[in-house]
Amino acid sequence: MKKSHKLYTALIFLFMYLPIFVLILFSFNDGKTTVWKGFTLNWYVDLFKDKLIMNSLWNTLLIAILASCIATVLGTAAAIGINNFRGKKRVLIQNVSNISILTPDVVTGVSLMLMFTIAGVAFHFQMGFWTVLLAHISFCTPYVVLSVLPRLKRMDYSIYEAALDLGCNQFQAFYKVVLHELMPGIFTGFLMSFTYSLDDFVITYFTRGSSFQTLPVQIYTMTHQRISPKINALSALMFVVIVIVMLVINFKDKGKDKEITKESKPYKKYIAIALALIIVVSGVVSIATCNSLDGNENTQTDNLGVNPLVLQRAVEKGSINVYNWGEYISDGSEDYVNVIEEFEKTYNIKVNYSTYETNEQLYNILSTTNSAYDVVIPSDYMVEKLIKENLVQKLDFSNIPNFDGIMESFKNLDYDPTNEYSVPYQWGVVGMVYNKKMIKNKPTSWNDLWNEDNKGSILQFNNSRDAYAIAMQLVGVDPNSFTKEDIDKATEKLKEQKPLIKKYVMDQVFMEMENNQSAIAPYYAGDIITMMDNNPDLGCALPKEGSNLYVDAMCVPTSAQNKEGAELFINFMTSAEISKANTDYICYATPVQGAYDMLDKEVREDKFIYPTEEYLSKCYTFKDVDSQLYAYMQEQFVKLMS
Repeated sequence: MKKSHKLYTALIFLFMYLPIFVLILFSFNDGKTTVWKGFTLNWYVDLFKDKLIMNSLWNTLLIAILASCIATVLGTAAAIGINNFRGKKRVLIQNVSNISILTPDVVTGVSLMLMFTIAGVAFHFQMGFWTVLLAHISFCTPYVVLSVLPRLKRMDYSIYEAALDLGCNQFQAFYKVVLHELMPGIFTGFLMSFTYSLDDFVITYFTRGSSFQTLPVQIYTMTHQRISPKINALSALMFVVIVIVMLVINFKDKGKDKEITKESKPYKKYIAIALALIIVVSGVVSIATCNSLDGNENTQTDNLGVNPLVLQRAVEKGSINVYNWGEYISDGSEDYVNVIEEFEKTYNIKVNYSTYETNEQLYNILSTTNSAYDVVIPSDYMVEKLIKENLVQKLDFSNIPNFDGIMESFKNLDYDPTNEYSVPYQWGVVGMVYNKKMIKNKPTSWNDLWNEDNKGSILQFNNSRDAYAIAMQLVGVDPNSFTKEDIDKATEKLKEQKPLIKKYVMDQVFMEMENNQSAIAPYYAGDIITMMDNNPDLGCALPKEGSNLYVDAMCVPTSAQNKEGAELFINFMTSAEISKANTDYICYATPVQGAYDMLDKEVREDKFIYPTEEYLSKCYTFKDVDSQLYAYMQEQFVKLMS
């Protein structure tokens, strides 16, 4: 019986901790995928060089410390106040304080976002550090109340009265008696608050605005495509720190004074230890963050053609908020150029960088919140939609002299025919990525996504515009000009495919294809090349029917707070050297002639990245469609996936 108990316990712990040990193991993997390619410590080195992660970690620790400390004070005071009520009043107030604990995080997050958005419009402020801090205090405080109240109910009030009789004033009696009796509950409430704040994603996501990033949100944005080994390294370090804290807190002296020590204010010692460890970790993160920012004061503007007055105004505002697709900029990994750091060094302007997954997500943020992004990078049809709805503003091209280097074929396009609102960033076509070991013959048509031989291993776009465009091509409908009846035809075609689909994905396609978990998927050409670099078993194909030719362009939202800084950033991104650096990293096609001329001949002649004019003549570029038709298509797509 004892052996079976031990085996059962071992299995439980294996189930709980095996994923963590696997994560720690792969933090030492020399490759980016789940295929072991050798031992390395480089990810730990890169982790402390990554400014985005270090800033996010520092923000997370700062919010957690402040929120838990403030919530502990407020929660303790609230618990004492609640305890002083009697009867139904106490029950009512206590139940009200517990509502936020029982309310789903997404409801709390959305309600706080709406409140901060309305207040921001009325009092002219943006969501950011302070709104996140207030949100964390609001959901942490009830946990402190919940921890302190039981201690109050069990406390013997005659001790407090005895202290008053022995000469203590009310403050002294509270500090020496009541606070001492409540300390276990206060300490537990503090730890719960700190843990919940440190771990929170949902509420932070809705209240962070455009300029503030915490670690959980940063990890979420990084996992849009693949889990970076740097995150594995960070998770491993955090796990080790937590284990050390738990060991220290649970350590018990074995000396003669064991019982005395146990009774003599142990929680003060534990609080001191916990706070000391938090401060040490915060200090390390702060030093790493400062080191990653070294050199930002080095401005090199002599050869950039920048108007000194424009630069001065932009620098005075201090920072810009950039909202981009996931992994859509060269980030300094694997010896590539860190574009954001180079911009910060050149202009001495801080970049707050965050990412989105779809054009629709970007649209919802710009249209329903007061988040102040300075630069956004939507696709062609979304640029047109944003222009129509006055969500982006005209650019001052005197601050963007590098626009002259854009290829003529990418000027005066339908989504911005007068070239007033946008500057092309990257372009490409939609193709197919397939696993050579799982598919015998190279796919040649969109119909291969309906091949029953690949049932259960086919992926499809998780956005209506791309998915419906493929289906419309196969049923003979123009993806830019359609009726409700045409949408219904395409819906029936997608319904035929649904039993064959493994899942609908966006950037999750990277994990699926790179780790040999799926056989075939439609996706963007540049990303397919990146997948092929990480997995030699993958191949690419262009459908014979033609495809979507997309252009992603840089715009400045109407709500931007630093328009001059945004235009400097756009100008920087369209310089030949920086555009080439981005193209090298993300493998998309560049619209900048100087960058194209600098590419290797092999890249310029790659017909998947730079298709022939003959093939491009069969392609189409998305246009903004009637809002009612688009809403109907969205509705049908949601029903399809349900």
